[in-house]
Amino acid sequence: MNLPKYVNKEKEFPQELLDNPYRYICDYVESIYPKIGRKTFEVLSLMPCSLIIPDLHYGAKKVRTNIHALFLTGSGGGKTSIAELFSNLTFSPLKFESITSAKMESAIAQNPLFSLIVGDFARMSKDPILIKVIEGLLGEEKRIQRATMQKDIDIEADGIALLCGISTDLSHYIFSGLIFRVVPILIGHNCDEHSEIGNHIKTKIGNNESSDTEEIIRNYYIELARIQTDEEKKINGYHIPKKFREEAYKKWDKLTKPVVKEIGLNFFRELQEFFRFLCSSAFLNYYNRKVEKNILYPNEEDFEIALRLMKNSINFKKRLIRSESFAKGIKNAKQFKQIMESDTISEGYKEIIRNLVEVKGTNVGMRNH
Repeated sequence: MNLPKYVNKEKEFPQELLDNPYRYICDYVESIYPKIGRKTFEVLSLMPCSLIIPDLHYGAKKVRTNIHALFLTGSGGGKTSIAELFSNLTFSPLKFESITSAKMESAIAQNPLFSLIVGDFARMSKDPILIKVIEGLLGEEKRIQRATMQKDIDIEADGIALLCGISTDLSHYIFSGLIFRVVPILIGHNCDEHSEIGNHIKTKIGNNESSDTEEIIRNYYIELARIQTDEEKKINGYHIPKKFREEAYKKWDKLTKPVVKEIGLNFFRELQEFFRFLCSSAFLNYYNRKVEKNILYPNEEDFEIALRLMKNSINFKKRLIRSESFAKGIKNAKQFKQIMESDTISEGYKEIIRNLVEVKGTNVGMRNH
């Protein structure tokens, strides 16, 4: 990895960053983008770490540590701002609004270690060849393999991906199956949140406030990357307590068993996701975690973060599966309104149904069909 020059390698970081970098980063982004920043960066802050730490041993094989996210929100909901900030913090950003499979393959061939950031993924998701390329990048194989009329393409790749889209294009990602390869982040706002964001804009706009926090965070990630180039300090593996494994499995089994029994889908990736979150969180906290003989020891704090993020991901996908089936049964606008006003249906389900269903007059239909 070609690391940027560090202006002052011995520069001291703020103590609050060293004490809890996860909270420091999430709090900073939330202060800029209220009701959006923390919800996105509770996952996004771990992603640069997931790119530079070693894969997890899985018997004689390995499981990738790379974390990928799909961020969906309404028009004007902060996609561009979050993507821009993430590109400023992460390693080797490849940033596109939209791209063809050939151009993506060319870009990745030149940057085999990368952070893919796509601003308008809905347009790309309609291209089956491009989806195949993305699946290869996001999967355990971490490579692009396909045959064209001119040549066979085989490119090794090691990257993370932040894919952004409009929430009303949610059905695209269900049908492609991509939603089950990423950590989904769906953000909508109720009336109170909408007002709070508007108040924040009113307060901040026109005020010239300087801050070096973004540069501090960027330099901190660079320092973590430098650790992985130092043979004495670099992390080669992880010590994961049996207690963490057992408790994560019990929670995963309890959350997934009903939907597996009902529909028959597999949720193995989500259990693996727990360990990606766990190790990435521990490495983000390198300066206050035990490291012995190049082995990193995640602690209880990492466990709680990983468990919460795994639970959020599983619950979202369960709601998505059930909401899609439920939405197909909505017959008219009156029934849709009753559902949206119901006190017995959670806001999580309502948000998904709202983005799956299109109302035209008295008629109701599934979007993008």
